[in-house]
Amino acid sequence: MVRQIVGILTRALEDEGYALEDLLEGTTISPARVDTMGEHSDWRDFQQLVRNALRLTQNPALGLWFGRRVRLASLGLLGFAALSSPSLMDLAGLFTRYLSLHATHVRVRIEPIDVVDRHGGACRVPAIRLDEDKPHDDIAVFLMEATLRFAADMVQTVWGSRIEGLHFELTYDEPAHWNSVAFEYPVRFSCPAHRIFVLDPEAPFAPLLNGDTVSLRGMQPLLERDLRRQAEARGIVARARDAIRNAYRAGQGDLPGAVEMEALLGCSGRDLRSALTEAGLDYRQLMSQARRQLAEESLTHTQQAIPDIALRLGYRDTANFRRAFRGWTGLSPSAFRSEQQGRKPEP
Repeated sequence: MVRQIVGILTRALEDEGYALEDLLEGTTISPARVDTMGEHSDWRDFQQLVRNALRLTQNPALGLWFGRRVRLASLGLLGFAALSSPSLMDLAGLFTRYLSLHATHVRVRIEPIDVVDRHGGACRVPAIRLDEDKPHDDIAVFLMEATLRFAADMVQTVWGSRIEGLHFELTYDEPAHWNSVAFEYPVRFSCPAHRIFVLDPEAPFAPLLNGDTVSLRGMQPLLERDLRRQAEARGIVARARDAIRNAYRAGQGDLPGAVEMEALLGCSGRDLRSALTEAGLDYRQLMSQARRQLAEESLTHTQQAIPDIALRLGYRDTANFRRAFRGWTGLSPSAFRSEQQGRKPEP
């Protein structure tokens, strides 16, 4: 849900007695960098981490448990700006513009919807709509339950007490575990969109407990600066991924190292390291993620021999490639190809 999700989730589960190596199994996440790993760095790594957590804990309501452990302070400057928001509409505007600094799995927008108020009358209220920016697939329930738990706690924090009329709508069917969990606000399932709204049409514009327009205005230029830095970093990382892909397509078996990458991108080592850090990566992780993606694509969409794929990825020993691929996916390259292409594994 937030950029620091890898660190927050793994550390919280470590405190519950789960081993870090078990939580990170099948990912390219370095144990030494879990606290700085950006969620947007590799979506497959994030999905695998959540799958591991759900499997290890056997807790289908893990999202609600996790959402309670995310605090506004986890969002840094955006969290402090949220606390200073003069109204819920100002708060919604903040997350519409700046949530991408911390989360890339959803896009936030404000839209008016028609509802029936507590007195049975029709009214129009502003709603926060959450659209999936990446395929949530089998971790959708975890993500949205973590989001609604965090959102409910955040609204209560800025409102100063429990807010009457707060409602949530989710697109998926009601999960089996919902009847056994405690959630204090109404939630409707099987709806057209993920939405958060308050039935009272005046509530979104009412003054909040710690609203401070001056403080909020002072933080917005800093948030805009962070948006620019993020865009620049993403541009460098995207170009680096393209350079690795181009080297793979050339088929020479020599993927660019960090120094060569600096020359290819025309940037300094400091700029490259800064961009990778912004993405929660180091160069080794970038290469590992790229190798995994290229290997999966080649095994799925081509008939290249596995030793040739290994060589083009820079593995001089096919056994090392097979070992790395099994660590990424839990399958051998031939078994993965068989699963994707529907044929018998190669010997």
